[in-house]
Amino acid sequence: HVYINVGSANDLLGQTGIAHMTEHIAFKGTPTIGTTNNEEEEKLIERLDELWQQILRERDKGEAADQQKLEQLQQEFAETEQEAAQYVVSEEYSRIIEEHGGVGLNASTTRDETRYFVSLPANRLELWMMLEADRLAHTVPREFYKERDVVLEERQMRTDTSPFGTLFEQFLGTAFIAHPYGFPAIGWPSDIQDITTEQLMT
Repeated sequence: HVYINVGSANDLLGQTGIAHMTEHIAFKGTPTIGTTNNEEEEKLIERLDELWQQILRERDKGEAADQQKLEQLQQEFAETEQEAAQYVVSEEYSRIIEEHGGVGLNASTTRDETRYFVSLPANRLELWMMLEADRLAHTVPREFYKERDVVLEERQMRTDTSPFGTLFEQFLGTAFIAHPYGFPAIGWPSDIQDITTEQLMT
């Protein structure tokens, strides 16, 4: 069994959920794993970020927002996202691990740490160390916006539609008033939907 703990998951107010989002994105690969053409994909990822910022700026205008412009931006965003998807090799990191006898690959994020774990044959430790160092040092925010939606759905399932999940979140929020332990590790919904790749990568 191999485990790795990565820093503290205590997010900042207004930026909750970034540690958990990073956990998800770390499985998407690197410039050499998970893509057929990193150079072209990188251009499209940058374009998606630009479009998202334009969408946010237009939305922030409230009732004064130009709905036609907003629709055009959203259409271009969807098309660019689809174009970027053609370069994605889905689950390649997981496939490499499984091909070398790995099982139980997963991760979890708490208020104190993010843990990545997997069970591997002893003679594959060097491979695991190489893969893990690569994905933590060279994270690519691949499929970032799709994964952000996945995290929102995960929150809805585990917290928003769960009486116990809602109660536990409110209990911790009350118990830890001026402390990051009062923030949900998965993040507040308003923070999750506004997380940017810039926040994730810094």
